[in-house]
Parts: sequence; structure tokens; C-alpha cells
Amino acid sequence: MRAARLWGTEDVRVGEEATPIPADGESLVQVRAVGLCGSDLHWFTDGGIGDATIEDPLVPGHEVSGIALDGPYAGRVVAIDPAIPCEECERCREGNPNLCPHVRFSGHGSVTAACVRSWRGPPTVSSRSPRGPRPTRGPS
Repeated sequence: MRAARLWGTEDVRVGEEATPIPADGESLVQVRAVGLCGSDLHWFTDGGIGDATIEDPLVPGHEVSGIALDGPYAGRVVAIDPAIPCEECERCREGNPNLCPHVRFSGHGSVTAACVRSWRGPPTVSSRSPRGPRPTRGPS
């Protein structure tokens, strides 16, 4: 699959990478649309955000939608929340994953975001779209 990685300040390279294989409890999403936001621009122009800097090539783009290829939303259009809670801490167990103190974010540090053809991650961060809308284009 093709993926865009940010290697350093203003250094984006598109190349071929292996299609991710979902681990237990993860789903695979065929990426169809990606948005780049202010944090992606900071990674690109400044090489980091605050005290976090690019140490390894980073896949940006954490506003994403696509088609779930497996899992509970298989075949449906989904939007992916870039916040990935631990699902093990007290806050997560209480049903408040948005307050997770161990949350990781797609496109930050070593967590791959969505400037890729296929994204893997927990289905809990996906939300299905109403029936009907289908993305018409994907990344090329």
C-alpha cells in the first residue's frame, strides 16, 4: 500500500509499505478521505509540537473516514476518532474514555495516522455513518 511519511521538517516521502494486519481487537479500514489540521502543519513546518519532535518517520493525517473492512462496522463508512484510549484505566472502565490519562493520538509520536491506504486500530474509535453516504474517491 502507499503511505505518506514525514521524515523531518518539510520532508514528506510517499512510498510502498506493507498493508497493516490488525491485531486481536483491531479492525482494518480502507482510507477514503483524510484531513490535515494545524497539528499536522506544525509537524511539517516545525518538525514537532511543543516538546515532541519527529524521532522516527511519522504518518500524519488524523481526521479520517473510510470503509471498515472487518469488525463490527464491516462494509460501512466510518469516521475514526484520533484518540485511542487505553481501555484499562479507571476512567475507561467507568465509560469515560475521553478522560483516559494514557490516551494515545494517531499522528503523534509513533502512532500511525491515516495518510495511508489502509489503517488499523480498535473499532471502538470508529463511528459508523448513516446508511447511504459512500466516499467516491480514495487516496491515489
